[in-house]
Amino acid sequence: MKKLSLILILLLSLSGFSQQREFHKRDSNRSTMTSEQRATLMSKQMALNLELSAAQQKEVKELMKQEAELRQARKEEYIKMKEEGAERTKTSRYEMMNARLDKQLAFQQKMKKVLNEEQYETWKKSMHHQLEKRRSFREGRRRK
Repeated sequence: MKKLSLILILLLSLSGFSQQREFHKRDSNRSTMTSEQRATLMSKQMALNLELSAAQQKEVKELMKQEAELRQARKEEYIKMKEEGAERTKTSRYEMMNARLDKQLAFQQKMKKVLNEEQYETWKKSMHHQLEKRRSFREGRRRK
């Protein structure tokens, strides 16, 4: 009886761990979407959250499309560097981080031109919330 209960507990705990891994896997559909599709979805989500006008939605969609294309290019560049076995030095890492921050500042300025003051503040808060959410998720993954 003890052996049976021990086996049952072991099986239940293993099934729990396998389900946990499945939960954290990324959505496979996300990687197959084009930059146009991603931009459309993101702009519609912003239109819902910020109550954008049609003209604002069109401009935001174009900005999001540009960002998605840049993100895809950076991803491909990173994969290429990894395949070649190129190591990142402190200076190259600094340059990459500096370029990323410059692009973020430029994107922020573009968004400020498109959105009105209230929409911009709401957008900034939501971006900050998403950043905190990603950070806490990463911290949770590091602890495991």
